[in-house]
Amino acid sequence: MITCIIPARSGSKRIKDKNLKKFFGKPLIYYSIKLAIRSKVFNDIIVSTDSKKIEKIAKNLGANVPFLRSKKNSLDKTPIIDVLQEVVSKLKIKEEYICCLYPTAPLLKENDLKRGIKMIKNNYDQIIAISEFVSPIQRALIKYRRSLIKFINPKYRFSRSQDLDKTFFDTGTFAIYKKKNISNYKNIKNPKIGFVEIDRYSAVDINNNDDLNFAKFLFKFRKG
Repeated sequence: MITCIIPARSGSKRIKDKNLKKFFGKPLIYYSIKLAIRSKVFNDIIVSTDSKKIEKIAKNLGANVPFLRSKKNSLDKTPIIDVLQEVVSKLKIKEEYICCLYPTAPLLKENDLKRGIKMIKNNYDQIIAISEFVSPIQRALIKYRRSLIKFINPKYRFSRSQDLDKTFFDTGTFAIYKKKNISNYKNIKNPKIGFVEIDRYSAVDINNNDDLNFAKFLFKFRKG
């Protein structure tokens, strides 16, 4: 069996109260909670938050909030694995797998989530959702001296895009772990990490208002 944990703290620098930001009339976290419920694959759906407002909304939507997150795990730089460890430890979760479903993934498809859950059972330590970079990162540029740019990797300066390996990024939509590894995950030197590749239109990581507006455009387009 598998437990879903949705991490949703109150603080957010780039978008104030991001997890509660209205997205077509509903808070962003609404979509992750409803996706988790609709999928019917979780034994429990837990929201980890330090906010009483988020707690109330999450409970009204059908998720569980057994406790408010500790202050030390509610900081900007708190690793997500620390948040998961707190929930697993406090609740003494016994399920074999933990799915971390992020609260700002309104474009995530149910089938992609189910594919990840199916994969974790093939002896992986972790599964993450990835998507392909549109342009090859080997030819990435940085700005310097005000008005100049240079290649991060000069050796790829004259390489053709089609000759370079495809590269991918973590979409920030969900990740699935073996529960037994969570308590000491940082000490695993070479974790066996599998992946679910999702399309770029489901992989918008909402960090600023441009991301939010783009996600709204895609959501509206998908709805027809």
